[in-house]
Amino acid sequence: PILSLQSINSMLPAREIPNSIAKRITRLLDLHQSPYYDKAEVKKFFKGLNKDVKRKEVDYKSFWGEDFEIFRMITQNTVQAYRFTVFNATFFKKSWDKREERMYANFLLTKEKMKEGKFYAQFGALHTDINTSSRWEFPTLANRLNYSPDSPVQGKVLTISRYFRKLNSDF
Repeated sequence: PILSLQSINSMLPAREIPNSIAKRITRLLDLHQSPYYDKAEVKKFFKGLNKDVKRKEVDYKSFWGEDFEIFRMITQNTVQAYRFTVFNATFFKKSWDKREERMYANFLLTKEKMKEGKFYAQFGALHTDINTSSRWEFPTLANRLNYSPDSPVQGKVLTISRYFRKLNSDF
């Protein structure tokens, strides 16, 4: 959530803020400028922002311009991250698949906005199994990127996974 706050702040357009969304944007600036982040306040902010974007989409689109889709993706993903917890995923196994599906959709949206080229990304080990595995009951992000027919990087994905002998050990 803090990274989302920083990302959105770094994307702020240099144009006049419509009055209808000024309160939310001002709150974003206030939260970002504070040297201390109150997790509960940030969570409340993103939930409210997500609802506000749905209600005032036209105003947010006019303010964010061509970055609106990325802005909306960040706000939606942040709210989803609050809902997805390892605890919930332990009891609701399908949430893992939905998470991988969302990450894949995020990549497709982000890729659309970027120029051609090579991509580097860093993900946790769960997302990097390129082939189907007995460990996971769903296709991982790497698997979707490498094998999905609609993937712009189909057949071009390389993953390098790091595992530690002891969970809390140094490199």
